[in-house]
Amino acid sequence: LAIAGSGFNGDTMGHIPESFYQEGLKLGEHLALEPEGGGDAESMNWDTMGWGYWTPYEFIPAVGRWKWLDARRLTNVCNRWAKNKTDDLQYAYFNGVGYETWENV
Repeated sequence: LAIAGSGFNGDTMGHIPESFYQEGLKLGEHLALEPEGGGDAESMNWDTMGWGYWTPYEFIPAVGRWKWLDARRLTNVCNRWAKNKTDDLQYAYFNGVGYETWENV
């Protein structure tokens, strides 16, 4: 199955500069940009994905701010060093978002 998807993970980046998105458009690509820091209100216009860090977890689950503002947004819950992934998976399910499948590396 070909989906013709393009994008990249901005590891350690708070947001990805708009210039990356604009260059993709020049090539006819609508890039999926995923900064680790999740982006900010301005970069929501081109950072369509992001990592979600919600630790420590509270009894009442947190709601993903960017997903709440724009339902098309895909946050991926991440807790890279956790040995037990139960809370991470529950938060991802509760928010209708993805899961960053880091192992203990």
